Amino acid sequence: MSLADCLVHQGLLRMDEGTKHSRFIEAIEIYETILPKLRTALGYATPSTVEATDNLGFAYHRLGERKLAERYYCEALDWRLMVFGENDIRTTNLLANLGTLLSESAQYDAADGYLQRALTTRVQMWGEPSMDARKALRHVARNFDRWGRPEFALPFWERLLSAELQVAPTDS
Repeated sequence: MSLADCLVHQGLLRMDEGTKHSRFIEAIEIYETILPKLRTALGYATPSTVEATDNLGFAYHRLGERKLAERYYCEALDWRLMVFGENDIRTTNLLANLGTLLSESAQYDAADGYLQRALTTRVQMWGEPSMDARKALRHVARNFDRWGRPEFALPFWERLLSAELQVAPTDS
């Protein structure tokens, strides 16, 4: 494990210790310190730098700092696509996080683009009954509901129900 990976890992452990406000503030302080050093030492398009940028966006998102979260999510997405590509679980997670953030900020149209990309990739990679695809279906449907467009949400809720029924245990 490289020094950069250790530093990123340290930040991740701090975030995983709890979801309390102070833990995210602590994580942000760590990432704000680490990120410039990673970029200087390794550059922007490296797995460690991309993960740190993404995690910084996530921490700001959890604190409700939407503008900062969006900034780091967008930056991480550019680099993540270059480093990992579209067909990577971490890329789909970032697309979903960014889409959810935009939906929470009433930017429904922009959110839809990211959420639909995450959904399409997850369905192609793992199939609609997969946990990740079901989660993506839920995100898309919720965005349409928030948008006040239940007629667009309904097909996604129906697909989600169908997928849930495919994986639900049956009584024999």
